[in-house]
Amino acid sequence: MATNNNRLTSNRAIHPGEILREELKERGIKQKDFAQAIGWQATHLNEFIKGKRNLNEDLAMRFESQLGIPFKTWMSLHSGYIYECKVLEKKNADYKMYANKLEPSKPFHPGEVLREELEYRSISQKQFAEQIGMPYKNLNDILNCRKPISADIALLIEAALGIPAHIFTGMQMDYDMQVIKQDSSFLERLANIRKMAALL
Repeated sequence: MATNNNRLTSNRAIHPGEILREELKERGIKQKDFAQAIGWQATHLNEFIKGKRNLNEDLAMRFESQLGIPFKTWMSLHSGYIYECKVLEKKNADYKMYANKLEPSKPFHPGEVLREELEYRSISQKQFAEQIGMPYKNLNDILNCRKPISADIALLIEAALGIPAHIFTGMQMDYDMQVIKQDSSFLERLANIRKMAALL
């Protein structure tokens, strides 16, 4: 498959439709013929390829059937796209705040992304907690931003949803850094250390 899972350093969100377009091009398959093969209208497929329609589980299964590219791969691409959109949105918001000499008022917790992903896939919190072998309360605390996503939990999420674990661990690290930077006493401590280091 002509794709790269390490796409998260891109300056724009890459829609799964772009991956599909390149895949069809490489295989010499016309969009019209592919639309017919998966039982979809050509106009709808064209909208998907242009990023005007989002991927869903039914469509991912049709792609797997016709192209042999696993369902989980398509869903992972979709999750990566949603994540990239949120990151870019946050970066733009942070840039505006920086330009106005303001600090972000609320750190971005990865539990928010996981909660939205479960809602998108119509998976209940209790169902998901059972699937990954976690107490419901612990999962609920994560989804409501009260507990962090640790490395082992990120791996459980990866196994269940196909979303690379490093996405959640990276988001958790960013969140932790944002929280620390909002601690005025810690920032004062850092400033004092920098002053001392400058004198050495």
